[in-house]
Amino acid sequence: GKQIRVENKSVWKTNLRGKQIRLENKSVWKTNPRGKQICVENKSVWKTNPCGKQIRVENKSAWKTNLRGKQICVENKDYHSLDLIINFFMKILKFLSKFLLLLVGLFLLSGLVFPKVSYQTSEKINQPLEPTFKLHNDVDQMLKWRTGLQSIQTLEKKPGTVGNKYKVVIDAQGSFTQMKRIVNTYKVNQKVEHSTQSDEMIKIDQYFYQFSDKQTLINQKTSIEGKTYLLKCLYASFWWMMKWEDVNILASFKEFAEDSVGSNTVSSEQRAVNI
Repeated sequence: GKQIRVENKSVWKTNLRGKQIRLENKSVWKTNPRGKQICVENKSVWKTNPCGKQIRVENKSAWKTNLRGKQICVENKDYHSLDLIINFFMKILKFLSKFLLLLVGLFLLSGLVFPKVSYQTSEKINQPLEPTFKLHNDVDQMLKWRTGLQSIQTLEKKPGTVGNKYKVVIDAQGSFTQMKRIVNTYKVNQKVEHSTQSDEMIKIDQYFYQFSDKQTLINQKTSIEGKTYLLKCLYASFWWMMKWEDVNILASFKEFAEDSVGSNTVSSEQRAVNI
Protein backbone atom coordinates (compact mmCIF):
# COMPACT_ATOMS: atom_id res chain seq x y z
CA GLY A 1 0.00 0.00 0.00
CA LYS A 2 2.99 2.33 -0.29
CA GLN A 3 3.77 4.65 -3.15
CA ILE A 4 6.91 3.65 -5.05
CA ARG A 5 8.65 5.35 -7.94
CA VAL A 6 9.14 3.61 -11.23
CA GLU A 7 11.78 5.19 -13.42
CA ASN A 8 11.28 5.47 -17.10
CA LYS A 9 13.64 2.66 -17.87
CA SER A 10 12.48 0.38 -15.12
CA VAL A 11 9.63 -2.05 -14.74
CA TRP A 12 8.19 -3.20 -11.42
CA LYS A 13 6.63 -6.58 -10.77
CA THR A 14 5.83 -8.93 -7.92
CA ASN A 15 8.24 -11.79 -7.31
CA LEU A 16 7.40 -15.23 -5.96
CA ARG A 17 7.64 -13.99 -2.38
CA GLY A 18 5.01 -11.33 -2.95
CA LYS A 19 7.47 -8.43 -2.87
CA GLN A 20 7.78 -5.63 -5.40
CA ILE A 21 11.06 -5.73 -7.27
CA ARG A 22 12.36 -3.54 -10.08
CA LEU A 23 13.31 -4.93 -13.44
CA GLU A 24 15.50 -2.80 -15.63
CA ASN A 25 14.92 -2.78 -19.33
CA LYS A 26 17.97 -4.87 -20.00
CA SER A 27 17.11 -7.49 -17.45
CA VAL A 28 15.42 -10.84 -17.99
CA TRP A 29 13.80 -12.95 -15.31
CA LYS A 30 13.99 -16.70 -15.32
CA THR A 31 13.56 -19.63 -12.94
CA ASN A 32 16.76 -21.18 -11.62
CA PRO A 33 17.13 -24.94 -10.91
CA ARG A 34 15.81 -24.34 -7.40
CA GLY A 35 12.53 -22.95 -8.67
CA LYS A 36 13.27 -19.35 -7.65
CA GLN A 37 12.94 -16.26 -9.82
CA ILE A 38 16.31 -14.64 -10.43
CA CYS A 39 17.42 -11.81 -12.67
CA VAL A 40 19.63 -12.66 -15.59
CA GLU A 41 21.11 -9.74 -17.49
CA ASN A 42 21.60 -9.88 -21.21
CA LYS A 43 25.31 -10.40 -20.86
CA SER A 44 25.06 -13.03 -18.16
CA VAL A 45 26.19 -16.62 -18.48
CA TRP A 46 25.01 -19.54 -16.39
CA LYS A 47 27.36 -22.36 -15.49
CA THR A 48 27.71 -25.19 -12.98
CA ASN A 49 30.10 -24.59 -10.09
CA PRO A 50 32.32 -27.34 -8.57
CA CYS A 51 29.57 -28.15 -6.06
CA GLY A 52 27.15 -29.03 -8.86
CA LYS A 53 25.04 -25.86 -8.42
CA GLN A 54 23.97 -23.40 -11.11
CA ILE A 55 25.60 -19.99 -10.66
CA ARG A 56 25.39 -16.85 -12.78
CA VAL A 57 28.60 -15.28 -13.95
CA GLU A 58 27.96 -11.76 -15.29
CA ASN A 59 30.48 -9.66 -17.08
CA LYS A 60 30.99 -7.44 -14.08
CA SER A 61 29.60 -9.58 -11.30
CA ALA A 62 28.85 -13.17 -10.36
CA TRP A 63 26.01 -14.62 -8.34
CA LYS A 64 26.26 -17.53 -5.97
CA THR A 65 24.34 -19.02 -3.06
CA ASN A 66 25.61 -18.28 0.46
CA LEU A 67 25.38 -20.61 3.45
CA ARG A 68 21.84 -19.39 4.23
CA GLY A 69 20.56 -20.31 0.82
CA LYS A 70 20.36 -16.72 -0.48
CA GLN A 71 21.69 -15.41 -3.75
CA ILE A 72 24.55 -12.95 -3.19
CA CYS A 73 26.62 -10.98 -5.68
CA VAL A 74 30.33 -11.59 -5.81
CA GLU A 75 32.55 -9.22 -7.77
CA ASN A 76 33.82 -10.59 -11.01
CA LYS A 77 37.56 -10.20 -10.50
CA ASP A 78 37.45 -12.02 -7.18
CA TYR A 79 34.85 -14.67 -7.73
CA HIS A 80 35.37 -15.51 -11.38
CA SER A 81 39.11 -16.15 -11.07
CA LEU A 82 38.61 -18.01 -7.82
CA ASP A 83 35.84 -20.06 -9.38
CA LEU A 84 38.08 -21.09 -12.25
CA ILE A 85 40.88 -22.10 -9.89
CA ILE A 86 38.57 -24.01 -7.58
CA ASN A 87 36.87 -25.69 -10.53
CA PHE A 88 40.22 -26.72 -11.97
CA PHE A 89 41.51 -28.20 -8.72
CA MET A 90 38.17 -29.86 -7.96
CA LYS A 91 38.30 -31.64 -11.31
CA ILE A 92 41.84 -32.78 -10.59
CA LEU A 93 40.87 -34.00 -7.12
CA LYS A 94 37.85 -35.86 -8.47
CA PHE A 95 39.93 -37.50 -11.17
CA LEU A 96 42.70 -38.45 -8.72
CA SER A 97 40.24 -39.79 -6.17
CA LYS A 98 38.46 -41.94 -8.75
CA PHE A 99 41.77 -43.12 -10.18
CA LEU A 100 43.07 -43.95 -6.69
CA LEU A 101 39.91 -45.86 -5.81
CA LEU A 102 40.23 -47.79 -9.07
CA LEU A 103 43.84 -48.70 -8.31
CA VAL A 104 43.00 -49.78 -4.76
CA GLY A 105 40.10 -51.87 -6.04
CA LEU A 106 42.24 -53.56 -8.68
CA PHE A 107 45.00 -54.14 -6.14
CA LEU A 108 42.67 -55.86 -3.68
CA LEU A 109 41.02 -57.84 -6.45
CA SER A 110 44.32 -59.05 -7.90
CA GLY A 111 45.05 -61.23 -4.87
CA LEU A 112 41.71 -62.98 -5.30
CA VAL A 113 42.03 -63.51 -9.06
CA PHE A 114 45.76 -64.38 -9.02
CA PRO A 115 46.65 -65.92 -5.64
CA LYS A 116 49.77 -67.38 -7.29
CA VAL A 117 51.61 -65.67 -10.14
CA SER A 118 53.77 -67.43 -12.73
CA TYR A 119 56.14 -66.26 -15.43
CA GLN A 120 58.90 -67.59 -17.68
CA THR A 121 62.33 -66.34 -18.70
CA SER A 122 65.08 -67.81 -20.84
CA GLU A 123 68.68 -67.21 -21.82
CA LYS A 124 71.06 -68.72 -24.37
CA ILE A 125 74.60 -69.46 -23.30
CA ASN A 126 77.27 -69.80 -25.97
CA GLN A 127 78.85 -72.76 -24.22
CA PRO A 128 78.39 -76.56 -24.08
CA LEU A 129 75.63 -78.06 -21.97
CA GLU A 130 77.62 -80.01 -19.37
CA PRO A 131 79.95 -77.26 -18.11
CA THR A 132 77.10 -74.73 -18.22
CA PHE A 133 74.85 -76.94 -16.11
CA LYS A 134 77.61 -77.62 -13.63
CA LEU A 135 78.52 -73.95 -13.28
CA HIS A 136 74.92 -72.78 -12.94
CA ASN A 137 74.33 -75.11 -10.01
CA ASP A 138 77.69 -74.68 -8.32
CA VAL A 139 76.90 -73.12 -4.93
CA ASP A 140 80.47 -71.96 -4.42
CA GLN A 141 80.39 -69.95 -7.66
CA MET A 142 77.00 -68.26 -7.18
CA LEU A 143 78.40 -65.28 -5.28
CA LYS A 144 80.45 -64.39 -8.37
CA TRP A 145 77.51 -63.95 -10.73
CA ARG A 146 74.15 -63.88 -8.90
CA THR A 147 73.16 -60.26 -8.41
CA GLY A 148 71.85 -59.35 -4.96
CA LEU A 149 73.20 -62.51 -3.32
CA GLN A 150 75.16 -61.67 -0.18
CA SER A 151 75.79 -65.13 1.22
CA ILE A 152 74.74 -68.76 0.80
CA GLN A 153 75.33 -71.35 3.51
CA THR A 154 74.74 -75.10 3.33
CA LEU A 155 72.45 -76.22 6.14
CA GLU A 156 71.94 -79.83 5.10
CA LYS A 157 73.51 -81.87 2.32
CA LYS A 158 72.11 -85.17 1.08
CA PRO A 159 73.31 -87.72 -1.48
CA GLY A 160 72.09 -86.96 -4.97
CA THR A 161 71.63 -83.25 -4.17
CA VAL A 162 67.83 -83.61 -3.84
CA GLY A 163 66.84 -82.39 -0.39
CA ASN A 164 69.84 -80.10 0.09
CA LYS A 165 68.99 -77.07 2.22
CA TYR A 166 70.68 -73.69 2.08
CA LYS A 167 70.44 -70.42 3.97
CA VAL A 168 70.44 -67.52 1.54
CA VAL A 169 70.81 -63.81 2.31
CA ILE A 170 69.56 -61.44 -0.40
CA ASP A 171 70.21 -57.72 -0.60
CA ALA A 172 67.00 -56.13 -1.89
CA GLN A 173 67.90 -52.47 -2.37
CA GLY A 174 69.65 -52.16 0.98
CA SER A 175 67.28 -54.46 2.86
CA PHE A 176 68.77 -57.84 3.75
CA THR A 177 66.35 -60.77 3.65
CA GLN A 178 67.06 -64.29 4.86
CA MET A 179 65.59 -67.15 2.87
CA LYS A 180 65.65 -70.93 2.99
CA ARG A 181 66.27 -72.81 -0.25
CA ILE A 182 65.50 -76.51 -0.75
CA VAL A 183 66.42 -78.55 -3.84
CA ASN A 184 63.33 -80.49 -4.95
CA THR A 185 64.52 -81.95 -8.28
CA TYR A 186 68.00 -82.49 -9.67
CA LYS A 187 68.43 -84.20 -13.05
CA VAL A 188 71.90 -83.76 -14.45
CA ASN A 189 71.96 -81.68 -17.64
CA GLN A 190 68.15 -81.70 -17.80
CA LYS A 191 66.20 -80.11 -14.98
CA VAL A 192 66.66 -78.49 -11.56
CA GLU A 193 63.90 -77.33 -9.25
CA HIS A 194 64.24 -75.60 -5.91
CA SER A 195 61.88 -73.76 -3.61
CA THR A 196 62.81 -70.58 -1.76
CA GLN A 197 60.88 -69.55 1.33
CA SER A 198 60.90 -66.40 3.42
CA ASP A 199 58.55 -64.78 5.90
CA GLU A 200 56.66 -63.16 3.02
CA MET A 201 56.55 -65.65 0.17
CA ILE A 202 57.15 -69.08 -1.34
CA LYS A 203 58.99 -69.05 -4.66
CA ILE A 204 59.51 -72.12 -6.84
CA ASP A 205 62.04 -71.99 -9.68
CA GLN A 206 62.33 -74.65 -12.37
CA TYR A 207 65.30 -74.65 -14.76
CA PHE A 208 65.27 -76.68 -17.99
CA TYR A 209 68.52 -77.16 -19.92
CA GLN A 210 68.70 -77.89 -23.66
CA PHE A 211 71.60 -77.88 -26.09
CA SER A 212 71.03 -76.88 -29.71
CA ASP A 213 72.95 -74.96 -32.37
CA LYS A 214 76.09 -75.07 -30.22
CA GLN A 215 74.27 -73.15 -27.48
CA THR A 216 72.83 -74.09 -24.10
CA LEU A 217 69.29 -72.82 -23.63
CA ILE A 218 68.14 -72.26 -20.04
CA ASN A 219 64.37 -71.97 -19.60
CA GLN A 220 63.24 -70.74 -16.21
CA LYS A 221 59.66 -71.21 -14.96
CA THR A 222 58.82 -69.40 -11.74
CA SER A 223 55.79 -69.28 -9.47
CA ILE A 224 55.40 -66.93 -6.48
CA GLU A 225 52.78 -67.03 -3.75
CA GLY A 226 52.46 -64.62 -0.82
CA LYS A 227 51.81 -65.97 2.66
CA THR A 228 49.09 -63.39 3.46
CA TYR A 229 46.28 -61.98 1.35
CA LEU A 230 47.86 -58.53 1.11
CA LEU A 231 51.14 -60.11 0.04
CA LYS A 232 49.26 -62.12 -2.59
CA CYS A 233 47.86 -58.82 -3.87
CA LEU A 234 51.32 -57.28 -3.77
CA TYR A 235 52.98 -60.03 -5.83
CA ALA A 236 50.02 -60.23 -8.21
CA SER A 237 50.37 -56.49 -8.90
CA PHE A 238 54.16 -56.25 -9.07
CA TRP A 239 55.19 -59.67 -10.42
CA TRP A 240 56.90 -57.96 -13.34
CA MET A 241 59.54 -56.59 -10.94
CA MET A 242 60.39 -60.12 -9.86
CA LYS A 243 60.58 -61.23 -13.48
CA TRP A 244 62.84 -58.32 -14.36
CA GLU A 245 65.14 -59.31 -11.51
CA ASP A 246 65.33 -62.92 -12.74
CA VAL A 247 66.04 -61.72 -16.28
CA ASN A 248 68.98 -59.70 -14.98
CA ILE A 249 70.23 -62.69 -12.96
CA LEU A 250 70.24 -64.95 -16.04
CA ALA A 251 71.94 -62.22 -18.07
CA SER A 252 74.60 -61.92 -15.38
CA PHE A 253 75.13 -65.69 -15.44
CA LYS A 254 75.41 -65.66 -19.23
CA GLU A 255 78.26 -63.14 -19.08
CA PHE A 256 80.00 -65.02 -16.28
CA ALA A 257 79.56 -68.45 -17.88
CA GLU A 258 80.82 -67.42 -21.31
CA ASP A 259 83.91 -65.87 -19.76
CA SER A 260 84.58 -68.70 -17.28
CA VAL A 261 83.81 -71.71 -19.45
CA GLY A 262 85.48 -70.11 -22.46
CA SER A 263 88.68 -69.41 -20.55
CA ASN A 264 88.68 -72.93 -19.13
CA THR A 265 88.24 -74.38 -22.61
CA VAL A 266 91.12 -72.31 -23.94
CA SER A 267 93.31 -73.39 -21.05
CA SER A 268 92.49 -77.06 -21.66
CA GLU A 269 93.30 -76.74 -25.35
CA GLN A 270 96.56 -74.97 -24.53
CA ARG A 271 97.55 -77.71 -22.11
CA ALA A 272 96.76 -80.33 -24.79
CA VAL A 273 98.94 -78.51 -27.29
CA ASN A 274 101.78 -78.28 -24.80
CA ILE A 275 101.55 -82.00 -24.11
